[in-house]
Amino acid sequence: MDQFHNFHAKIQTLSNLNERIVNSHFPDEIGRCISRPQRPPSQGGWSRRSSSGIGFEELSTTPAMAAERGPPTIRPRLPMEVVEIILCNLSKPKRQLLPVLLANKALHSVAIAQLYREMVESRPAQCITLVRHLLNHPSVHRHVRKLDINISSIDCPTGNFYRLMQRLLQHTTMLTHLSLDFPKAHSPVWILDGCTFSLRQFSTSMHSSHELARFLDGQPHITQLTLRGFQSDALKSLPYIYMDIANSISPGFLVTRDSNYEQFVLGPESLKKLGVFNAIHAGPTVELLLAACPFLSSFKKLKYITCVATSTEESTYAEEKEIAEKWHEKCSTLKTIILPRGRVWFHKPSLAPSAGSWECLED
Repeated sequence: MDQFHNFHAKIQTLSNLNERIVNSHFPDEIGRCISRPQRPPSQGGWSRRSSSGIGFEELSTTPAMAAERGPPTIRPRLPMEVVEIILCNLSKPKRQLLPVLLANKALHSVAIAQLYREMVESRPAQCITLVRHLLNHPSVHRHVRKLDINISSIDCPTGNFYRLMQRLLQHTTMLTHLSLDFPKAHSPVWILDGCTFSLRQFSTSMHSSHELARFLDGQPHITQLTLRGFQSDALKSLPYIYMDIANSISPGFLVTRDSNYEQFVLGPESLKKLGVFNAIHAGPTVELLLAACPFLSSFKKLKYITCVATSTEESTYAEEKEIAEKWHEKCSTLKTIILPRGRVWFHKPSLAPSAGSWECLED
């Protein structure tokens, strides 16, 4: 509401200025400056008079007024960046942009970009409609910057829907934010094949598999990554960066691992710009979390890590503090860590590192 009131106040201030100044910034479209033919007073005319006979200002636009406004034009004299800011105030809800689309070509080009900039849908039926609509209008593909599709409430989406999703992802080459939520049993990583966009934010419920790791290897500009995919076998979905599970766990744990499963391991040059990492895991142990320490040193901009567990296993206060301290030793940019039990740890600069620089909100 504050943004609306500020915007409304600016419009009121502008409306109080001299008409010539207002017209110089908001020229009418072609034809709007032309004066309308005046009717004879006997037919009612274009002017109104009060009961005392004093006439009000005529409603028609006279030729003299049109001359003051300058030559007619269909393009606003405000910079297009300013027009975009104004239309941003109208884009929520998006139906308010529909009249702007019909104004003229100049405003249409700006409004259409605002209309399709963010595509977010969580209702299954509407998701299908949205995907089909975008595929049927190739001219809007270049405007889509954010795509958020959530069909996790469907038990078994059809293969045809996933093929439509793959086509859409291949055509929306300007995507920067992508969020894909599918049923827990589904992990169609193949729909990402052939995509040429460059993401900054990526969130998915797909399993942390070898194929997903290869996709992330080709996205060097990601700054925020969220992996929500997990399975009953924790070792199959461990979303650890560069972590070689076979070399980090004692042989006694390896008997439950599927020998045909290819682990989630990223290349050493992947995700160099990663700043925020969130993960949902089936239940990482303290040993697994500590084993990730050597692999955090490659992230020079990582500030936030959230690791949420779905198991009921508990970790002690001392164990979590040790994890936070060990992780910070390998990744000095870390500022906030949320570990599986929900404790929030934050880094507090200290002149005496031996006293401990990590504190919990429970303290």
